[in-house]
Amino acid sequence: MNSNLVKKHFDNMCNIYDNIAFNSSLGLKYMSKIETNFLLRSIKNRKGKCLDVGAGTGRISSLLAEKFDVTAIDLSLKMMSIAKRKIKSKSIKFMAVDVNKPLKFQDNTFDLIVCIRVLKYVKNWRYVLKEFNRILKDKGEVIIEFANLYSVQFFGLYSAKYFLFDLREVEKELKKSGFLILSYQNGLRIPLPVYNQINNKEILRIFIKFEKLIAKILPYHLFAKNVVYHIKKV
Repeated sequence: MNSNLVKKHFDNMCNIYDNIAFNSSLGLKYMSKIETNFLLRSIKNRKGKCLDVGAGTGRISSLLAEKFDVTAIDLSLKMMSIAKRKIKSKSIKFMAVDVNKPLKFQDNTFDLIVCIRVLKYVKNWRYVLKEFNRILKDKGEVIIEFANLYSVQFFGLYSAKYFLFDLREVEKELKKSGFLILSYQNGLRIPLPVYNQINNKEILRIFIKFEKLIAKILPYHLFAKNVVYHIKKV
């Protein structure tokens, strides 16, 4: 999916994005909470300057602004206009940026980079990793998410507007790009359409217990929808 198509896609859905991605069911809220909880645990002892890549309507930027001076970048000006209305913080700077192109930031600029639900739209993701390493300060950290090829999402690829990752290849590329994996959080294994429909707390608890049971049995990457990595520049 090229940058123009990605921009058009998110421009068109900007007014409904939060609802369909995070808020329309208890199941979706839980999926979002897994990501944000992992993020907050990973950055609890950090501060400074942060780059939020693919900031969208500001879900992550709003959390980061409590501790960091945030630069929030996205292709879609319409998505960012919603973020600006939602977030009343002077510590966030919004910029229209295409991560497929060289990032116009100086070397050693940021203490932290966050890139969640983004790289599945970026074909040149290996180049992006190298750019992240360049603009990070020494020992800077990244919270980065990859959609997993070895999940039920594979069966929807024929109609998808994104692509999936072989996580073994990803981990080799992270090392090659100068990063050390500190920790990770695997996503859920039950298909997304199921979580879209869960609006009962008791039913959600049953699914959470089932997910935790599966996680004890299977390797972390097998069938998980995605994996979020906490990595460090070395």
